Amino acid sequence: MKKQTRALELLMLTGWLAGFTAPEAALAQGGAGSSLQIQTVVSQDKNFQYGVQCLHANRYRDAQYYLEIYTKRAPADWQAQYYLALCREKLGKVEEAGKLYKEVALNCLEKPLGLSAVTALKHIDPDWVKANIAVVKKVGNVTVPVKEKTTPFKPTHLSSTVKTPPSQSLPRETRVHFEPGTRGIKLKVEINGRPIEMLFDTGAAGVCLSKEQLSELGIKPPEGPHLGLTGGSANDTSIKYWRMKANVKVGSILRKDTEITVLESNADMPLLGQSFFKDFDYTIDQNAGNIEFKLKASPDPLNRAAYQVPFEFSERGNRILVMLEINGELVKVIFDTGNTASALSFSGQAQLKEAGLTLPADLKTTSMRGVSGSGYCKVFTIHKLRLGPIEKQDVEATVNERESGLEAPLLGQPFWAEWQYTIDMKRKMIEFVRRK
Repeated sequence: MKKQTRALELLMLTGWLAGFTAPEAALAQGGAGSSLQIQTVVSQDKNFQYGVQCLHANRYRDAQYYLEIYTKRAPADWQAQYYLALCREKLGKVEEAGKLYKEVALNCLEKPLGLSAVTALKHIDPDWVKANIAVVKKVGNVTVPVKEKTTPFKPTHLSSTVKTPPSQSLPRETRVHFEPGTRGIKLKVEINGRPIEMLFDTGAAGVCLSKEQLSELGIKPPEGPHLGLTGGSANDTSIKYWRMKANVKVGSILRKDTEITVLESNADMPLLGQSFFKDFDYTIDQNAGNIEFKLKASPDPLNRAAYQVPFEFSERGNRILVMLEINGELVKVIFDTGNTASALSFSGQAQLKEAGLTLPADLKTTSMRGVSGSGYCKVFTIHKLRLGPIEKQDVEATVNERESGLEAPLLGQPFWAEWQYTIDMKRKMIEFVRRK
């Protein structure tokens, strides 16, 4: 007989009072091929339901994805937090799982759910259990844990910190207009008081333009040795770059003496990237043609009518990274408003391989342009892409003929074109609302 899972052992031991059902126990009860009914799913939240369904099917990465979305909105739902801990334990993230189990144990004292968390911790961190928990009380026929010591346990992963805004004065909120209907978001910008049109680009690290573009504004470009080499997503060409300080203004947002990157040449529009707007949450409405910026220090409540998709913000390169489902597999991609050419762009064959994709032999080749110049790519079709509420089939994607070295594929505007979205930098969440 195969060894039963810990959750099933607990089910047999305690009877799972209060109606709580562990996913693994339910799966073991149901047996292979059976149709499981999710028990005690109190929340009607779709992300919670999807998460539990994935957990039943042993799709732990997918379950973690949906449960993380839900628990950010409902951090005190300890049943969901237990499920999330179970996912992380199964994925080998033992330390993260342990932190969650501790929170569940200490917030569900005298309940069978607390016993389940303590049982898990006996395997993960037995010293913590000995120092903090003693099994001394019964609820019905079941022994449940209570807190041994009065020293408070301070959860860390559920709390969020707000970085102090820069010392320069920034508006609490402002609205910036752009011309609707264009594939790229082109904003009117001022550099040292000189007007220029720039591409709003969440995939760009900072404010970026060329020496020639600076000279056309009547601003003297930097001189001396270049600082290094950089490139774009269109090809593998390397371009020399310098840095300098300038005053950059969009609407009522003024960044004084902010650092900008100056390229030796730029074959495309100047870019307004993350270093300019990373202190703001922003909502983009492409139908109305405006972006509403709100300072992170004063966030609004979550929009309950919106679908939330979590993201990771990488300080290296100032990237917004999301988990995109490609033909059923989760792949980390860059959320890139500057990518207007295709729904998904791969930098080369290596990224395709990581995503589990192979290309047919007879694909058409097309040209593409970026800051580093023009390049060539293959156009192909992906059966299904999904990000939160957005699901598309037979999606056109591209892959560069020559590796550009970008760290992740670029998810572009054609994928979410029918949706209004808000980038919530404090909560690390993208909120999508379908346009009417």
